[in-house]
Amino acid sequence: MNFLLIFAHVWQRRFLILAPVFLFAVVALLWSFGHRADYRARTVLNIGGAQVQSPVLQNVSDVHHLALLKQTLTDDRVLEDTLIETGLLLEGVSDGEKSQKMSSFARQLSLSSVGKGLLRLEYMSKDPQNIEHILEVLTFNFINEILAPERFRIQQQLGALEEQVKRYNSRKKMSERQSTAVREQPLPAESKGQQARIEQEVALEFDVQRLEAQRKLAQQEYDLLLARAKSFFSAYDRDNPTSVTWFVESPRLVPAEPELTQHMRAVKAGASFGLVIGLLFLILGRLTDRTLRTDRAFYATLGQDANILGHLPHLGSILVESGKMSIDMPAQR
Repeated sequence: MNFLLIFAHVWQRRFLILAPVFLFAVVALLWSFGHRADYRARTVLNIGGAQVQSPVLQNVSDVHHLALLKQTLTDDRVLEDTLIETGLLLEGVSDGEKSQKMSSFARQLSLSSVGKGLLRLEYMSKDPQNIEHILEVLTFNFINEILAPERFRIQQQLGALEEQVKRYNSRKKMSERQSTAVREQPLPAESKGQQARIEQEVALEFDVQRLEAQRKLAQQEYDLLLARAKSFFSAYDRDNPTSVTWFVESPRLVPAEPELTQHMRAVKAGASFGLVIGLLFLILGRLTDRTLRTDRAFYATLGQDANILGHLPHLGSILVESGKMSIDMPAQR
């Protein structure tokens, strides 16, 4: 019975719901006719890999890691370099105009994770001219920015290994000079002195060999890290032929959406929004309704001294057939 009363209440006020639905659908359609569909350029990048040691780049699917990458994408350095390189921003403009252009450009960008180690970068624009080139420049600037910590870490490791090689080489040369100086000294006459001399020479020779082994090990680690760093960073260099290997999908223009599809989507969105607004108005009207429907509400409002003259009887069940509402009255006895 409660559901029927609710339905009856909604049916009585159906125009309160249908009016916003129709109004917002028309407004959305007019807006759609007045706005040209955005052109979209897209590229898919393979950021992860065995050479990447950054936790952020190793797992770009993580929500927090993706948020950090989005911040990097909209970093002022990335946006400004891209706008200047593509001619969208001229040098020497005022700070206010520069900030406005960068903010507008940032709103046209989209970054999402589409798989393990895969990032999809999109750029939307009203003008399809050079849209692929702009996205390509943006992509390389973005990659350079996210690799800055990786590059700094590798440079620190290379510097530390290089210092180790120099230090071991310097200590080895010092031990060699000491060993040569000991060998050039005359051999003591007594057997005890001769034994000490031999032990000293053996100790210095062992120290030379130990330092040489440590130097070679540090040199091998340095050469291995240097070769890996060159291979890694050259693959992200836009002037390197192998840079394309990091693009799973090269920057390309996505076909524009048909106008009919755009208009239909706008109408659906407007109608849905109007339906929500209509239901809110209906609920608000119900909550603010002060009609006295029960004896308890009557006495609570007017006091116990008020008199009830009569009640409207329950005439029967409410029926809805073919869009028309009727009341099924019980048979008279």
